[in-house]
Amino acid sequence: SSELPGPLGHGFRQANLDEDAAYYVFEHGPLAFIVLDTVNPSGFATGSIDLHQFGWLEGELKSRSSGHYDSDGNPLESDGDDRLIVIVSHHPLDRLNNPLPDPFGEARILGPQLEELLHRFPNVIAHVTGGSQVNSITPRPDPQRRGGGYWEVSTTSPVAYPMQGRLLEVVDNGDGTVSIFATMYDLDVPLDARDAQDPTPDDGAE
Repeated sequence: SSELPGPLGHGFRQANLDEDAAYYVFEHGPLAFIVLDTVNPSGFATGSIDLHQFGWLEGELKSRSSGHYDSDGNPLESDGDDRLIVIVSHHPLDRLNNPLPDPFGEARILGPQLEELLHRFPNVIAHVTGGSQVNSITPRPDPQRRGGGYWEVSTTSPVAYPMQGRLLEVVDNGDGTVSIFATMYDLDVPLDARDAQDPTPDDGAE
């Protein structure tokens, strides 16, 4: 264990280094967070997903779902234990539009393909993203009405004006539904770090 805040390696494990993979999954109670790497190594600010990661994502979704739909819309059952799934990525769907092949010449997965995959799993409740200049919450209903859809929640960078953050709470309504509460908050710090007061002057840190 570490005495420093947060997990060693920020949640990355040796397997991430061995496989050169910057995507992972972690669970907290009934929730599963699947974190994607949407940076295109071929360049530019917008993103996309490599084919290997996309296959990994589908496997992680299946393992946490007792039922889902195949690519033709047919319902399927599996041995997975149902969890509420939150997808996390830097780029929102509309910025997953970078089609440049990766350095190995393989095609990349774009936003519409990711959205279609997520709609096949009714227990996906949210896609939390950054990479936007606007704080927004966008409904992503399933056009085929298989599971109702999910919410895309985008929050701007905390280092960009107006320097806000967002707290998300998932609440069991007790009737077979859940609610997601999103609270924006402002940072209570001076804009110029030289104006800050040290709240713990005796901790030896400056």
